[in-house]
Amino acid sequence: FSLAGAMGNAWGDRASVLEKVRQNGELLQRASEELRGDHEVVLEAIRNNEHAFRFASEALRGDREVCSEVVETMRHPGKVHCLERCPLQRASQVLGSNQEVMLEVVQQFGFALHFA
Repeated sequence: FSLAGAMGNAWGDRASVLEKVRQNGELLQRASEELRGDHEVVLEAIRNNEHAFRFASEALRGDREVCSEVVETMRHPGKVHCLERCPLQRASQVLGSNQEVMLEVVQQFGFALHFA
Protein backbone atom coordinates (compact mmCIF):
# COMPACT_ATOMS: atom_id res chain seq x y z
CA PHE A 1 0.00 0.00 0.00
CA SER A 2 1.35 3.40 -0.95
CA LEU A 3 -0.02 6.71 0.28
CA ALA A 4 0.99 8.42 -2.97
CA GLY A 5 -0.85 5.75 -4.96
CA ALA A 6 -3.94 6.12 -2.80
CA MET A 7 -3.92 9.91 -3.20
CA GLY A 8 -3.47 9.56 -6.97
CA ASN A 9 -6.49 7.27 -7.17
CA ALA A 10 -8.61 9.83 -5.29
CA TRP A 11 -8.29 12.15 -8.29
CA GLY A 12 -9.89 9.50 -10.47
CA ASP A 13 -12.83 8.97 -8.14
CA ARG A 14 -15.79 10.96 -9.51
CA ALA A 15 -17.63 11.48 -6.20
CA SER A 16 -14.47 12.57 -4.42
CA VAL A 17 -13.45 14.98 -7.18
CA LEU A 18 -16.97 16.47 -7.37
CA GLU A 19 -16.80 17.22 -3.65
CA LYS A 20 -13.34 18.78 -3.98
CA VAL A 21 -14.11 21.02 -6.98
CA ARG A 22 -17.27 22.30 -5.29
CA GLN A 23 -14.97 23.66 -2.58
CA ASN A 24 -12.14 24.78 -4.86
CA GLY A 25 -12.74 24.76 -8.61
CA GLU A 26 -9.08 24.98 -9.49
CA LEU A 27 -8.55 21.50 -8.05
CA LEU A 28 -9.92 20.33 -11.39
CA GLN A 29 -6.31 20.47 -12.55
CA ARG A 30 -5.53 17.46 -10.34
CA ALA A 31 -8.45 15.39 -11.60
CA SER A 32 -7.87 12.52 -13.96
CA GLU A 33 -8.03 13.25 -17.67
CA GLU A 34 -11.34 11.40 -17.82
CA LEU A 35 -12.89 13.60 -15.12
CA ARG A 36 -11.59 16.79 -16.76
CA GLY A 37 -13.82 15.68 -19.62
CA ASP A 38 -16.82 14.98 -17.39
CA HIS A 39 -19.53 17.56 -18.03
CA GLU A 40 -20.89 17.70 -14.48
CA VAL A 41 -17.47 17.78 -12.80
CA VAL A 42 -16.32 20.63 -15.03
CA LEU A 43 -19.53 22.64 -14.52
CA GLU A 44 -19.23 22.30 -10.74
CA ALA A 45 -15.60 23.43 -10.85
CA ILE A 46 -16.49 26.47 -12.98
CA ARG A 47 -19.39 27.40 -10.68
CA ASN A 48 -16.83 27.64 -7.89
CA ASN A 49 -14.17 29.41 -9.94
CA GLU A 50 -14.45 30.36 -13.61
CA HIS A 51 -10.70 29.97 -14.04
CA ALA A 52 -11.12 26.20 -13.62
CA PHE A 53 -12.21 26.35 -17.28
CA ARG A 54 -8.57 26.16 -18.32
CA PHE A 55 -8.32 22.64 -16.88
CA ALA A 56 -11.35 21.27 -18.74
CA SER A 57 -10.81 18.93 -21.66
CA GLU A 58 -10.51 20.57 -25.06
CA ALA A 59 -13.89 19.15 -26.06
CA LEU A 60 -15.60 20.81 -23.08
CA ARG A 61 -13.81 24.11 -23.71
CA GLY A 62 -15.84 24.18 -26.92
CA ASP A 63 -19.11 23.16 -25.26
CA ARG A 64 -21.82 25.83 -25.32
CA GLU A 65 -23.20 25.06 -21.86
CA VAL A 66 -19.74 25.04 -20.27
CA CYS A 67 -18.79 28.35 -21.89
CA SER A 68 -22.12 29.88 -20.91
CA GLU A 69 -21.45 28.82 -17.30
CA VAL A 70 -18.13 30.67 -17.42
CA VAL A 71 -20.00 33.79 -18.56
CA GLU A 72 -22.59 33.36 -15.77
CA THR A 73 -19.88 32.94 -13.14
CA MET A 74 -18.06 36.02 -14.42
CA ARG A 75 -21.24 38.09 -13.97
CA HIS A 76 -21.11 37.81 -10.18
CA PRO A 77 -20.61 41.14 -8.40
CA GLY A 78 -17.10 41.90 -7.29
CA LYS A 79 -15.44 40.04 -10.15
CA VAL A 80 -12.68 42.00 -11.85
CA HIS A 81 -12.14 41.22 -15.48
CA CYS A 82 -9.23 41.98 -17.70
CA LEU A 83 -8.18 40.65 -21.07
CA GLU A 84 -5.12 38.81 -19.76
CA ARG A 85 -7.11 36.85 -17.16
CA CYS A 86 -10.28 36.08 -19.10
CA PRO A 87 -10.88 32.32 -18.82
CA LEU A 88 -12.44 32.26 -22.26
CA GLN A 89 -9.09 33.01 -23.87
CA ARG A 90 -8.48 29.28 -23.43
CA ALA A 91 -11.65 28.31 -25.28
CA SER A 92 -11.13 25.96 -28.17
CA GLN A 93 -11.60 27.04 -31.77
CA VAL A 94 -15.07 25.49 -31.59
CA LEU A 95 -16.23 28.28 -29.29
CA GLY A 96 -15.01 30.95 -31.68
CA SER A 97 -17.13 29.46 -34.43
CA ASN A 98 -20.24 29.33 -32.22
CA GLN A 99 -21.80 32.70 -32.99
CA GLU A 100 -24.54 32.39 -30.38
CA VAL A 101 -22.08 31.84 -27.53
CA MET A 102 -19.68 34.50 -28.75
CA LEU A 103 -22.51 37.04 -29.02
CA GLU A 104 -23.49 36.32 -25.41
CA VAL A 105 -19.89 36.71 -24.25
CA VAL A 106 -19.28 39.92 -26.16
CA GLN A 107 -22.56 41.45 -24.94
CA GLN A 108 -21.50 40.84 -21.35
CA PHE A 109 -17.80 41.54 -21.70
CA GLY A 110 -16.88 43.68 -24.69
CA PHE A 111 -13.20 42.95 -24.32
CA ALA A 112 -13.96 39.31 -25.19
CA LEU A 113 -14.38 40.40 -28.81
CA HIS A 114 -10.64 39.91 -28.96
CA PHE A 115 -11.24 36.13 -28.73
CA ALA A 116 -14.05 35.96 -31.30
